[in-house]
Amino acid sequence: MINETLKKHSLKGFHIPSNWMVAKNMLLDKGLELLDEYKKEEHFLIKENFFSDNIFYATSQTDIEAIPIKGVIDVYCICGKKSLSYELTLSVYKGLKKGKNIYTKEQKAYSLDELCESLNELFALYSYEIINKLCKEGIDTKI
Repeated sequence: MINETLKKHSLKGFHIPSNWMVAKNMLLDKGLELLDEYKKEEHFLIKENFFSDNIFYATSQTDIEAIPIKGVIDVYCICGKKSLSYELTLSVYKGLKKGKNIYTKEQKAYSLDELCESLNELFALYSYEIINKLCKEGIDTKI
């Protein structure tokens, strides 16, 4: 049921630049109206997989001056009684294991269009702006 739902309703409209690895993608092109497609006893499974907690996780790593820089984008879904909202976070770390957080940006989205727009913005911010700035100005540059 979960895989069928993902195939039928995967969210389109956001673009992932190269060098990103998506570890989890439970983003759908429908909101709570999706529940109407399932029996009442299946609602828990749908909510648990698509409308709760961390529903998207992607990472990217680039070495600058032989130091790994890691970008992480998380999307959390907050399920209300009649609507969904999303919290997105871009975190940038210097070093790999337990790296030092050198930048964080948080955004909220209240619709699927806003979610796609915010994801595109965060992917571009890391891939094109932050990495380029660190490459040009040095690893210790304030972001």
